[in-house]
Amino acid sequence: MSRLSRTIVLLAFLGFGCGDSRNRTPPLAPSTSAPAVSQQSLIGYVADTGFRAVTGARVEVLDGPQAGLSMVSDAVGQFTYTGTFTSPVSFRVSKDGYISATETSRVSAPGGRPWAYVRLETVAAPADIAGDYTMTVIADSVCTGIPEEWRTRTYAATIGPRSDPLLRPNTLLTLTVVGAPLLPNRDNFQIGVSANDIGFTIYQGEDFGLVEQLTPTTFLAVQGFGLASIDGSAKTITAMLNGVIDYCALKSESVWNYNCTTGPAIAHASCESKNHRLTLRRR
Repeated sequence: MSRLSRTIVLLAFLGFGCGDSRNRTPPLAPSTSAPAVSQQSLIGYVADTGFRAVTGARVEVLDGPQAGLSMVSDAVGQFTYTGTFTSPVSFRVSKDGYISATETSRVSAPGGRPWAYVRLETVAAPADIAGDYTMTVIADSVCTGIPEEWRTRTYAATIGPRSDPLLRPNTLLTLTVVGAPLLPNRDNFQIGVSANDIGFTIYQGEDFGLVEQLTPTTFLAVQGFGLASIDGSAKTITAMLNGVIDYCALKSESVWNYNCTTGPAIAHASCESKNHRLTLRRR
């Protein structure tokens, strides 16, 4: 409920009004019923474990005033409905080819709008992509502000399991760059696998997921999202990376703070594109 809505409800409950009080009908005795709860829109998303939207999934409300209501996720995996959400609401989500899942709504802050995110695993087992790789990140050719020598970066990397007791093995993994001067906690990112579909999320919260210290005063940072599909024998995984590659050169050695615009920089280039490229080759 918004601040304005809460104020209106409070004023109505206390009996405030407009006009001359002498012409007012005498107030009734205070009601013993609970004040009305405003309706809200709950927004939910259905995605597979490879971070792709699942269209046409059936979403059934299991409890609360709307129990029994069902709806279908749209082209971007979203479903929405309006109700009075005085407590978390549980859903059952199903679609042919996927393992049905149950999820409960959440709020990001007390009094906030309820939301839900549901992950569906495919019936087909996830491809096993764990192992050692050579990873190459190539900036889009339009990124002319980034020096040519830094537009292509190659790293040794290892893909290993990421613990999630609710998902099958090989479904959620972590790629970690090894043997390169990446900053602590900016040397890894999450991978999701759904059958032979793979998703990459190169983020740390809302910050850059990979940050390499190229020289004592220069840095290259990467964040973005990519999708790929493979067959069972594939030794190479290639994805177009939708995101930002950021180059920063400082005047002197300094602790990188992920925001070049606030530091003593002598050069800064930030290139946002859907055409960066990420390639993984098994070693």
